[in-house]
Amino acid sequence: MTLGWKEVSPVVDATVKKLSDQDGHVMGLYERRGVALFEDGSNAAYYSVGHFDVVIGHGMTGTHAGWTELTFLDGSKIFYEYKGEEYTDNPDRVPFLPQVKGSGRFVTGTGRFEGISGTIKYQG
Repeated sequence: MTLGWKEVSPVVDATVKKLSDQDGHVMGLYERRGVALFEDGSNAAYYSVGHFDVVIGHGMTGTHAGWTELTFLDGSKIFYEYKGEEYTDNPDRVPFLPQVKGSGRFVTGTGRFEGISGTIKYQG
């Protein structure tokens, strides 16, 4: 079975620390909240925490990783972990828009998602 969804999730909290090894190098933690909109018309509350290590200059390059909880109206939940890359497809665009791609795995589920397993691929 394949699940497909889109996530709309602004950053609601972040801590960023500058590093002195090169211009624009930062690391940090973030929290995102929003909604996951599934292809079958259902949706879930989205909550994610993660960390990043990026260099911002003429564009952006770096990595990120984190953990997500999706909570459905019936109380069922999906938990997954992920890791990926951050990059800029057009560093001359003002403001530049960072892109992400990566993979992950379902950790566990509750309710109708109990026993969920498999992998995740994403981009955005």
